[in-house]
Amino acid sequence: MMELNTCTEDRIQHVLQRCLCDIGFNTPDKQLWNAGLCMNRWCLEELVMRDSHNFLFLLQTILKKTKEVLLHCRYELLVPLTLLFSSALLKTPYLAPDCDVLQEAYLLFHHFLSWPDPYCTACSQLLETIRNELRAPGITFQRLVKTEHGIPGEKRRSQTVTVLLVSPDEDIPPEVQSVSKQLSVSRQSDTDITITLILHSFQASLGAAIDLQRLYHALQAKQPEELEQLLETVTRCMDAAASTEDLSTARQSLLQSIAHLRQELLPTAGDHCLDGGFAETFTLPFPKCHTSYFENDNFDFLRDILTREYDLDLPGPPPDEDESHVGDEVIDRNKTAHLDFENLRLSPSHALSSDRCHTEDTEEGQACPSRPRKKPKKKSKSLIGIEHFSFFFKNPRHVGTRVKRAQTNQNHLLSRKDPLSPQKHLCIRRRPILSSSDTDASQVPTLVRVLVFGRDREAGRLARAYSNLQQKEAKCPTLTRVCKLRFYFIPTKRKFAGKPRGKHASTESGPSSQVAVRDGISQEDSTTDLAQMLGMMDPWYDRSVHSLLSLSSDVLCQPAYKEGSVAESGGKVEHLPLLADLLLYYCRHAEQPVLVQLYRAELTLAGGEKRSQVFIHSLELGHAAATRAVKAMGAAGKRFGIDQEGLAVPLTLRVAYNKVASSGRSKWTQAEMICTSINIHKASGKAEHLGSRAESFWLSVTEVVKKACPKSKKSSSQDFSITEMKVNRVEVSSGKDWPTFAVCLDQDQRTFLQSVTRLEVSLCCKPGGGSDWKSYKPSPGQVRPLHPSYCSLLCLPIISFSASYP
Repeated sequence: MMELNTCTEDRIQHVLQRCLCDIGFNTPDKQLWNAGLCMNRWCLEELVMRDSHNFLFLLQTILKKTKEVLLHCRYELLVPLTLLFSSALLKTPYLAPDCDVLQEAYLLFHHFLSWPDPYCTACSQLLETIRNELRAPGITFQRLVKTEHGIPGEKRRSQTVTVLLVSPDEDIPPEVQSVSKQLSVSRQSDTDITITLILHSFQASLGAAIDLQRLYHALQAKQPEELEQLLETVTRCMDAAASTEDLSTARQSLLQSIAHLRQELLPTAGDHCLDGGFAETFTLPFPKCHTSYFENDNFDFLRDILTREYDLDLPGPPPDEDESHVGDEVIDRNKTAHLDFENLRLSPSHALSSDRCHTEDTEEGQACPSRPRKKPKKKSKSLIGIEHFSFFFKNPRHVGTRVKRAQTNQNHLLSRKDPLSPQKHLCIRRRPILSSSDTDASQVPTLVRVLVFGRDREAGRLARAYSNLQQKEAKCPTLTRVCKLRFYFIPTKRKFAGKPRGKHASTESGPSSQVAVRDGISQEDSTTDLAQMLGMMDPWYDRSVHSLLSLSSDVLCQPAYKEGSVAESGGKVEHLPLLADLLLYYCRHAEQPVLVQLYRAELTLAGGEKRSQVFIHSLELGHAAATRAVKAMGAAGKRFGIDQEGLAVPLTLRVAYNKVASSGRSKWTQAEMICTSINIHKASGKAEHLGSRAESFWLSVTEVVKKACPKSKKSSSQDFSITEMKVNRVEVSSGKDWPTFAVCLDQDQRTFLQSVTRLEVSLCCKPGGGSDWKSYKPSPGQVRPLHPSYCSLLCLPIISFSASYP
């Protein structure tokens, strides 16, 4: 028996080491390597759940590994270790009162509170969980199941709604179809869940000193109303213990209360209270899931689910406005765009005087007079030091005279201020602010988890739906008033009927590559760059979620646990596929939002109609957009024969862009180009792109360069020059007699627009509060914002395990 235990412990140590192997490192075969490494977390969980004694050993092994992290400063391993510890503690059936593993863990993880984010945030959340478990064992398990099934607690009724958002296209992978169907159908009865919670609470407090089989049969004989009352009593006892400050008092009070309830249920259980040392493992009941098809770029399906299934009182949606008028203002953008960017090129003295003017306004409440200021002469460091040093030897009377003169000027300014006029609020120049929804989870009782399956195309649909929701909620809060939304992104592979076309390439040279085939997915059809970006920012997301792309459908459809591998009182346990288990792990343990910048495209059509669209990943213009639209037609698109770039008709366009340098400075450039395609991509292709200027994007222009043979009239004689640059604003327009161009957003054929004459791409700002910096009309005494980055930039919050970048 000792040899068996030693062998199991060795396997646990080995699998834990494989879970943390090469976290955060880029290797040439990383994707193929992660295909096996991402399975280790599930293998570790399945191995530990075979015996209740394995949980204690796993917790101790994680603490030992964490001490090495603290000693050697292995930053990339800390967040995965906190997640592994919390997930193991969640499913631990019983810890004896004399076991000091939680006290040791609390002291150990407390050292990391001085580390920067995301480490301190992950450790503070784990410390709160440990604190509650020390006082009320099993309360984390209880609260999670109650919120997922809408069981009321002591204070209020909080619930979690899980929605699986699937694209209605025909290329849905089979594992996604299977999992979405099973999670929507597999639901346990309320009685079974109530019995499971009662049994779990009794064992978490009393351990193996109870007969779960007899207790289970005793609970089955009771009416549903009696079971609900008993669960409410247990919930009150556990909540009271968790809120008690003294640890020994809280634990002892809970033990006495649970033992008294056990005695009422089984009066003759005294002879059966023999501690056999074995505690049964309880699996988490499946949450209630709803499957919806993402047919329109809005969240109207959430309103139907919340109203029909959860009886939430939602007011009617505000009337929709025409999308062509969204974001359109009275100001003429064509005439003022160049002027606004010319005003951005301020001299240092101008910027200094503006900041100083803002400071005087804040203190005095009055705008400073607009008088010209001369540029101060530069002084040497030695001269400056002499002036500072000689200040202490100046005549005190001179200093007093300056102070008196300053007070006189201040009183003069105050005397000119009208006491009856309200104080003017100024728009102060500030750093960029990335923001999303302001709804606090503690203010609303319902949490809606939206799990989005797909690629960058589906992420673009989610971004447009989120922007639509923000504009509606800014005018009339309805959905965000009763629930908090969380978005989870699960990348999937495209299902091909035949062999994918194109040449196989290894690694892309830049974010503009559009021809390579990666993971069996033609990048001309769809990419998974957003998931790759999240994986670079969060190594545990890359290991647990992004690595799903490397697994085959056969592996993902296998059952998560073998029959009989997990012993549990209460009959047969239904096991879902491996993909479902990984999805539930993702949405249950990931809580940190990663703010992904959105971009706004203002389009003007040939007839003068204006439209405003939002995208998150890419915008294609010209030949690239037209080719995507033709290929969407299927076999009918073959006769057009425009797959090759050399056969495309060149476009003469006026292109203006605001180029961002590595130092942070920008330069506005205008040029007339003969090109075939213009592509805009999020700057997320490489790790070095994820810096302080992550809200910028890459502009790629495929410009036509004529060959040396002037007699050749074939279009195939064209040569191309691809230019890439990092920008934060682009304007593209065609001349009066020039042809129009086509635009496609986020590789989605449904957002394909033709006959476009003008395009303006900029950072998407949050609606309200002067977010549209160009159309912002200041009141008298106010100052117009100097740059769009000084406003609140609208971002899509995608939940991840750790948000390493703000």
